[in-house]
Amino acid sequence: EARFLVDGYYLMQEQRKRSDNQVRAMGDEPHQVVEWLAKQSHTLENQVKAALTKYVSGHDMWPWFESVKGIGPILSAGLLAHIDMEKCPTVGHIWAFGGYDPTRE
Repeated sequence: EARFLVDGYYLMQEQRKRSDNQVRAMGDEPHQVVEWLAKQSHTLENQVKAALTKYVSGHDMWPWFESVKGIGPILSAGLLAHIDMEKCPTVGHIWAFGGYDPTRE
């Protein structure tokens, strides 16, 4: 479920940004429905963020994630949901999993 929510969060975020841009672009044209949709997208995005925050805040790694600048609950949830730490005993394994190992093709 966490992987699904992380992926869904990023999709929702993109949709919200598109909706916000539409509201701004419409200027003086009537756009109450588009504005309502943008607000609903923002609300849903925040609800998913709250669920993922609850998911990661109970994990042993959460204090460390919180201490790293730039890593919030969404990135933390993504790391926990997508990386099997039993298969990645070192940082190098995680880099390789992420596609950052220059020695691999």
